[in-house]
Amino acid sequence: MSQNKKINQVIILAISVVILLAFVWRVKNVYDNMKVTINESTRTSTIGIQVTEEETDKASSHDLTKKSPEESKGRPLTIERINEMNLEELVEIKGIGEVTAQKILDYIKENGPFESFDDLIQIKGIGEKKLEQIKKSQDHS
Repeated sequence: MSQNKKINQVIILAISVVILLAFVWRVKNVYDNMKVTINESTRTSTIGIQVTEEETDKASSHDLTKKSPEESKGRPLTIERINEMNLEELVEIKGIGEVTAQKILDYIKENGPFESFDDLIQIKGIGEKKLEQIKKSQDHS
């Protein structure tokens, strides 16, 4: 009888291990599914944060698609590129100083992008002579 008792204990132990493994496996699957659900929901969900108008204006003035001066070097100078440039990049163009660069940025913010190099003449401080200088920079970039 003691032999049968030991066999029953081993069988009960084996069944307990199988049940425990099944439980652990199920918990792991539930956890993995939760991770996927959490990752997918965080991609699409929004967080309710109140932002002041000043912060919104400040954030919208930074265009994250703009290239840094290092990334822009070696690209030909086009009006589209001028429309994308920041202050540091604009002052690198021969004939454009910091004040004129800021006027260009202000113009783009108020009126939208320039359609051609000739539109730059609308900026106070850019006359025919400076415009020609900028156009020559177009050929040398």
